[in-house]
Amino acid sequence: MEYCSVADLYAHGLPRGSLPNRGRVAIAANPATDTIPLGDHALSLDDEFMVRPGPGGGSLPAPLVVDVSYYAIPVNAGAFQAAATPGGSVIDLTTAGSQIVVVTPINYAASIQYASRLIDEMLVGHVVLSDGDPIPEIVRMTCAEIAIGKLALISGTVSKSLGEIVDYARKRLVEWSKGTPLRAKDKPAPANLATSAAATLPAGDSRGWTNGGRL
Repeated sequence: MEYCSVADLYAHGLPRGSLPNRGRVAIAANPATDTIPLGDHALSLDDEFMVRPGPGGGSLPAPLVVDVSYYAIPVNAGAFQAAATPGGSVIDLTTAGSQIVVVTPINYAASIQYASRLIDEMLVGHVVLSDGDPIPEIVRMTCAEIAIGKLALISGTVSKSLGEIVDYARKRLVEWSKGTPLRAKDKPAPANLATSAAATLPAGDSRGWTNGGRL
């Protein structure tokens, strides 16, 4: 379930035109591990990216080529590998290249899905939403803020770390959840023992109950 839309991103803090589709420069690849080191790359599994040589004599790690889409396989926050197709195997890099410009499209859908998965983990049991449930404004806003943080990190325009944004979002939703009443389907059944006893005990029961009430 997605908890916000692209329109929500702009409604909750994303300035229009603030996410240029620009590249970030990796100094060189590591053929020994088939990785491209790039600090805080923020790429998720199967995120699309392209590569091009940097200005002034950059070169690509073979066999990667310009104007071809590749798909990320994150190794850690500072390095990723490339696959030719989503879910594909790691491409064997045979050279290191230098000044590799990594370009990622502005993938709003992937960032919203990422934020929504985090929201699912943050919501406590009695406020977990299902498809068709109205999305509370605070949940919609929080999802949008996380997605904006993810997009900003990928594009290199980040002013606050994604970890800080996620931590604040978690605290906000925990506090909000404390004041949220149980929804009808989550409420326990009434525990009126007198009523339940009157409905189940036979007439003239030795404990003083009849189907009409206490003797």
